[in-house]
Amino acid sequence: MPDIKTALLNAWAQDEEQIIKEKVMTQPLAHRFKPTNNASRETFTFIKNNPNLTAKQIVTHLTKRGFKENSTTSLCTQMIRQGMVSRDTRGGLRVMQDEYAPLKSYKKREKEKMEKVKFGKPEEKSAGLAALAPQDKVDTSRSTIVLTRNWTAQSVVDKLSVMQARELYDLLKRIFGG
Repeated sequence: MPDIKTALLNAWAQDEEQIIKEKVMTQPLAHRFKPTNNASRETFTFIKNNPNLTAKQIVTHLTKRGFKENSTTSLCTQMIRQGMVSRDTRGGLRVMQDEYAPLKSYKKREKEKMEKVKFGKPEEKSAGLAALAPQDKVDTSRSTIVLTRNWTAQSVVDKLSVMQARELYDLLKRIFGG
């Protein structure tokens, strides 16, 4: 059995640990950095407040405000590609939406494009199995050929969608007969 001094020290240490835990739990987390600016938001706001300026003029004005020229140019291009901003016939830019929304990353945009291509338009979905029926004439105008030295048939087939594989099957069947 511990003596009174040891028991009091242990109880005191436990109380101290409890107080420290409570302080840590109640204190808000400190921010590690203070954001100084948001170039994409500022670019969008500037285009919104100054419509019909060219990208070059926008870059010039924002460079005077302290933004980097390359960043602003890139942001203008990204906003045009994502449909947030449009360009008129004289090259002037204007916003196409009321509020700023963060730019989507390249991977997200590509994923959305692939989903659109993969599932097609609603009219194409309703065709059902009839859409998969063999065609009399295969359209090879949109086909591309990539030559590589080290390839295997399996690696080529792994990269094809179901529709592409069916087109390849029909084409090879016509070439080799069968």
